[in-house]
Amino acid sequence: MLLLVGCSKKSDSSANLARLVPASAVELTKNPEFKLEHTTKSGVRCYVRALTPEQAKVIPEKSSDHNFLTEGEKPYLLVPVFQDKIIDLTADETGLTTEQGLEVAAWAMAKMMSEDKQMQEMLKQAGKK
Repeated sequence: MLLLVGCSKKSDSSANLARLVPASAVELTKNPEFKLEHTTKSGVRCYVRALTPEQAKVIPEKSSDHNFLTEGEKPYLLVPVFQDKIIDLTADETGLTTEQGLEVAAWAMAKMMSEDKQMQEMLKQAGKK
C-alpha cells in the first residue's frame, strides 16, 4: 500500500468543492477537525482529520485534498507541518531532510497498519509460518 502526502493547492477540478485541508498551517492548527497526533523527533507535526468512508469516497482524485488522503477501514487526512508550513512529501523539494521524511513516513505507516484489521490479520498469519 502506497502512502502519498501532498500540498493543498486549489486545482481547476476542485474549484467548486469545499476544501477539507486548509491552505495554510496557521488555518490548519486552528481547525478543530484536525488533531495533532504526532510530533517527530525532528519537529515535524502530523495533523490528522478522521473521515467517514463515505466522505473519503467523494474526494476527487485530482483534488488537492486527495494528496493527503489515507484510505482504508478508517480513512483520514494526514497533513505534516514543519516550520509553520504544510509539507508536500511528494514534491522534489520538501524542505525536509531525508531523515525527517522517513520519520513521517514510518509513523504514518505504523498508524495505517494499527488501524487496518485486515492488515493486522495478514501480518499475524505471516508470522505463524
